[in-house]
Order: sequence, then C-alpha cells, then structure tokens
Amino acid sequence: MFKTRFVGVTGEGGATANTRAAAALYALDVPLDMARTLTSMAGDGINGVRITWHFAEASPNGDSSAKMIKAWDDREWARTNPTCPLVNIKAAFLAYAEIARSIKEGTIECSPAAVPFLETPDTRMAACMVKLGHPISGIAYRDGRYCFRFNQCAGSDFAVWNSIDPARTKHPDTLLHALWCAFDCHKRMLGFIKRDGPQFAAVRHRGRTALIGKDMEQEQINQLEKLLYRR
Repeated sequence: MFKTRFVGVTGEGGATANTRAAAALYALDVPLDMARTLTSMAGDGINGVRITWHFAEASPNGDSSAKMIKAWDDREWARTNPTCPLVNIKAAFLAYAEIARSIKEGTIECSPAAVPFLETPDTRMAACMVKLGHPISGIAYRDGRYCFRFNQCAGSDFAVWNSIDPARTKHPDTLLHALWCAFDCHKRMLGFIKRDGPQFAAVRHRGRTALIGKDMEQEQINQLEKLLYRR
C-alpha cells in the first residue's frame, strides 16, 4: 500500500522521547530495541517523567528508525510526501489533539449534518476518518458526549475500523490499519508509563547527575552516590 523509503546509512537505531512518534514507528513495523526498550527517569532538572523509546535499526522492510524519527518533525518532508504514512499518522494525532482541546476548552460547536449520516463518539476514530478523506459533516451532543457525523460514503471505512481485532499482531498494509495501530500503540504506551513509573531517578549535585535505577542493589546506589558527591 505504501513505501516509506527511509533508508539509513549509520547502522544505528533511533530513539525518541515523543511517545506519539514512537507509537507511529511501532505501528509501521519498526521493532523496539529489546535490549533497552525504553528509558524512563524523573528527578532533579526533569519536569515529570522523561521517557525515551529505543528502536532497532530498521523495520523488516528496511526503513531506518533514525531516519523516520528525524522525518517526524521535518515540515519539508511532510510537504513533499503527503501520502507518506508517517506524515498521515502525525496529522491524525494533531487532528485528535485539536478536537480534544476544543472539547476541554468548551469551544467545540455542534452543527447539523446532512442526512443520511454515520456517527461516532470516538474522537480518535473521528480524527482518523478525516485523514482518510471523510470530512466531519456535523457534530451532535448526546448523553454527555459529542458524536461526530460523517457522510455515509465513509461506511466501508467505518466497518473496517470497527471490525479490527485488537488481539491481532499483524494487520493489512493499509493507511486505515496503520492509523488504528498507531493510536492503539499510543494508548498502550501511555498505560505502561502510568503503571510502571520511572525506571531511574536523576539526582544532581554540584553540576553532576547520576541515574539511580529503581531495581538497583543498595551497593550500586552507594557507589553512584560516592561518585556523585565526590569533591
């Protein structure tokens, strides 16, 4: 269905602190680096918990993880490659964030839709439908939530989206499935972060910083402290 054409030359895997970008790469079949899937830390000089996701060098198709991470924030790449799945996944995440923001701030406006229509209360699905070429034709508020309405021509994509089995580890090579997988991966990654918390505590003293792992033995912690607090 699509070719991303991210060919790497360094032989090194990529790493990113952007969980959306990480979810996109994983959805596009780039495996995580199993030796150090992620690094999470909190402490001095860190606002909240800093997560870094580490990836293998490339996907089975040869797409470089480092090149894909670089392209994530490359506006020129997005402009010249509008059909790139990575570009479309990021656009869907941004569309979802905009919808979520307007709901939170109370600025979203309801509007009637031409009939007949299909609707969904799932803001993630709505954002993805827009990227699949189905503009929102109306918004309704019912039973405490917003419903996003689409022309019935979106029926086939609605059916495929709602029939996806979350237990499947391999999905067809289509943009719809890539979008679904990216949002699903993002939700799972956030769940893992909230459940497990930081792996390391950053401690800073006199310009030096040490990372103390939550599973480290006391002897290792003592050695780090000696190094950190040496004069």
